[in-house]
Amino acid sequence: MKKLFWLLLFILALVIAGIYFLIPTTLTISSAVSIEAAAPRITELLSTNKALGKWWPEKKSDSAVSLTYKGQTFEVSGSSYNLVEIAAGFSDSAISTKLQMIQLRSDSSIVEWSCKTNAGFNPIKRVQQYRAAVALKENMTALLLALKTYADKKREYIWNED
Repeated sequence: MKKLFWLLLFILALVIAGIYFLIPTTLTISSAVSIEAAAPRITELLSTNKALGKWWPEKKSDSAVSLTYKGQTFEVSGSSYNLVEIAAGFSDSAISTKLQMIQLRSDSSIVEWSCKTNAGFNPIKRVQQYRAAVALKENMTALLLALKTYADKKREYIWNED
């Protein structure tokens, strides 16, 4: 009985140690896509929630403030030249993310969506934060691909729509 207790305690210690070694304290989430359009034109598609709604892949929500994708809310919190800040997350917490447009040539750009978040010290919260970060990365990638599809499909005509 005593050996079983020590074996279980040792396994628990290994699991907790594994969590701390495998999940970093600061989680960096990043996704990028190349789009055949000038960076200022892409910024126009991202600068407001109304502009986001033009290419958003899910049904539009009733809220004029934020958009929802697979249970996560996304809200434009600020924009400047070639940079858009978006608050992203689930109902209980939001992460400040940045969409940056990098001009490659006059007709093509790279859009990078990135953020950093703290995983915390509690091992259970750390695993929860990691799983939320993985879900956010998947959603960011899907949204960037939706933007790419829309921008590449519309290319020259997109900029004349209201």
